[in-house]
Amino acid sequence: MRAAVWSTDESIGSADIGDAMLGAGSAEKENLLTQRLGNGFKIKDLLNNVAQHYLTRAMAEANGNKTRAAKLLGLPNYQTLSNWLNRYQVK
Repeated sequence: MRAAVWSTDESIGSADIGDAMLGAGSAEKENLLTQRLGNGFKIKDLLNNVAQHYLTRAMAEANGNKTRAAKLLGLPNYQTLSNWLNRYQVK
């Protein structure tokens, strides 16, 4: 996992996971709302990346507890979270 490579501490934190998902300091992360349209821009890919980022981050912050992760994300329950995790292929 890239988070292990990029982490500067002895343990991996949620910020490290987030940076690994979108790339630390990447233009995509910094310019999420100002990306140029056309020339290969795909809104589906952008939304997938955002969903994967927050799903991964919530699962990490909740230590794998789906009920807690669902609450962090504002989802109604762990079943809905499970559907999102499957949809966006987050383990």
